[in-house]
Amino acid sequence: MSNIYYEVNSKRFNNQFLAHHEAYKSNCKIVFYCYDSQYDLYNWITESEYSFEQLMDMHAFRLRNKYSYLILNWSGGTDSHTIYNVFKRNKIHIDEICVKYSDIETEFFPKANADWLLNNHWDPTTKLSVVKDQDPTRRIMALNNEEWIFNDIGDFRRYGFSGVDISDMTLLRDRLGNSSWAIIAGFEKPKVYEYNGNWYASMPDYSLRAALGYDNLECFFLEPSIHMKQCHMLKNFMKSHTPIGNKYEYEYYTEATATGRHSELSTGISLGQKQKNRNNQKNTLIDMSTKISDIITPDILLNEN
Repeated sequence: MSNIYYEVNSKRFNNQFLAHHEAYKSNCKIVFYCYDSQYDLYNWITESEYSFEQLMDMHAFRLRNKYSYLILNWSGGTDSHTIYNVFKRNKIHIDEICVKYSDIETEFFPKANADWLLNNHWDPTTKLSVVKDQDPTRRIMALNNEEWIFNDIGDFRRYGFSGVDISDMTLLRDRLGNSSWAIIAGFEKPKVYEYNGNWYASMPDYSLRAALGYDNLECFFLEPSIHMKQCHMLKNFMKSHTPIGNKYEYEYYTEATATGRHSELSTGISLGQKQKNRNNQKNTLIDMSTKISDIITPDILLNEN
């Protein structure tokens, strides 16, 4: 069962609109869960003594031992390329790497990245699957009736920009069946807030809607020890910088560096994808005057000072 979902009136949903409909019918609030049961088992106040790179190394080995067939969704951006580098430096075999490309120069899946992978991947036993982005026949295959908007899936608005979509999953399930397999994807950087001297972490739903409802999906950076380390790294970065007015403001690459991401393969690809996926929201803006309760229930307390 997926670790990321909406819950309304004791019912779980992956489709946000179905969740809103249930909230309207039942007059119950929507609660978004993101690995809550796993995160509750950890001590969030003390930062791990292991480095971020060490934690990623350990998780990569765990994933390799957990699944018989591992697939990496790779674009060459900061998130997926960091994961790629972790597996490469540890010589951990990846069974398949899926990369999208676009012939359109303004798109953010450059063919040059797919070509680089085909020419430079370190393990000749890895299957390299190169797929043209937004191939309409793939979506028609997956969304094959007029009722698709009512399906309890999380990705239907994304049309594959996130690197994970229902057409990918449909093809893989048809090919791999019920064997032990998983797609590794680069979800997601944390959101960290300071309020009345305390630091809190949260994970908003908008960046994870494409990940809802997939049992065969491993969100690499949401693994508890990695996610918690990221939160402390971002908190430490923010504490060392003075807010502008009542906001912390920094652009994407600063955030990526603060949360341990490696450089992307093609300059601009990561920011371009984020702009598309987040309605052109280029900067991270954290309003210090906004009450935490107005943003999210502060379940995760990072530090007392």
